[in-house]
Amino acid sequence: MREEMSTPFLPLGSILRLEEPENDQILYVVVARAIAKNEMDAIFSRYKVAPHPFGDVPSQEVFTISADQIAEIIFEGYSDQKDQEFLDDLLVKMANGPIVAPEAPEPEVIQEPEPILDEAEQLQEDPFYKFRE
Repeated sequence: MREEMSTPFLPLGSILRLEEPENDQILYVVVARAIAKNEMDAIFSRYKVAPHPFGDVPSQEVFTISADQIAEIIFEGYSDQKDQEFLDDLLVKMANGPIVAPEAPEPEVIQEPEPILDEAEQLQEDPFYKFRE
């Protein structure tokens, strides 16, 4: 059984106006997309957006939004069969279990240096210590 989306899954390149009362004249372009489940198990769209006409450049903020933050879709980007296959794949992965982010590498454990012993104690503990340095 295929799970259904509760919000549309917009194509890349779609142009949006967000519900931002303080700056409702700025348009945003969809540069990445994903899906998520809310606490009621409804599947909704999430997008990474960049300000139009700049796009994803270091001088401009790129951020993530959910579909409910969209006030208006100004332009819907190009979509084809590959978009539907991409969405179907995301839905299958979600239905078969949680999408787990790759684990971060284990932090390197820094061991405390052993207390420095005087030479007589060190020779008694390890007669070859001078050769190991």
